[in-house]
Amino acid sequence: MKYIDFHVHIDHYDDANEILKKCEENQILTLFVTNLPEIFEKHYGYYKNYKNVRLALGYHPDLISSEEYQFNENLFNSQLLLTKYIGEVGLDFSKHNLPYKEKQIEVFEKIVFMGSMMDKIFTIHSRKAEKEVVDILEKFNVRKAIFHWYSGPLKLVDRILDLGYYFSVNIGMLKSMNGRKILQKLPIDRIIIESDGPFTKYLGEISRPEEIEKIYHEFEKFYETENLKNIVYENVRSLLKG
Repeated sequence: MKYIDFHVHIDHYDDANEILKKCEENQILTLFVTNLPEIFEKHYGYYKNYKNVRLALGYHPDLISSEEYQFNENLFNSQLLLTKYIGEVGLDFSKHNLPYKEKQIEVFEKIVFMGSMMDKIFTIHSRKAEKEVVDILEKFNVRKAIFHWYSGPLKLVDRILDLGYYFSVNIGMLKSMNGRKILQKLPIDRIIIESDGPFTKYLGEISRPEEIEKIYHEFEKFYETENLKNIVYENVRSLLKG
């Protein structure tokens, strides 16, 4: 049974090739999320032949404020047939991004419409826009979605679960009171482990594939369970079959 890291930005590591090598050597089923369709296009030919690394097609909402990284809809749509995963995508209504709220919604709805028509699996960014994200997913009848590093209202969690969606959780959530409250509310059959590397740290160092077993043990202690590796593996199998 393999360990799973279902949200990691491999291209943001200084030693991306070494990270890739470790994912393969350690048999970690890894979802490499991208922030732009151009990044997906650049890496697809190289990564498609790896056994344990899957490449997701993304457009991060942070980039809408940038003149340089506007959403290339034609390129995005042309790459959709090459993967079953869409991410990282979503909405972000934090202070810096709030002025671009309407543009974010416009782009996200285009992505969700196309992805839902093709029954893709979404890994979702939803900072301070959780309700709006859920509304859009429901509007377009998305069947398969994972809320990445959810930090929103507890009262919305039940609605997300009722829609059949999952949550990918990382070591950063164990470090905050709000994160632990959310983790306590999540049923263990709806969680998937992510590192979100290199944007999280374990024991003061940037999260790397070598630490994934230790991170699983941290969550086993939190949930007072054993064999989380098997549980997460079955959760991902259920997601893929659903």
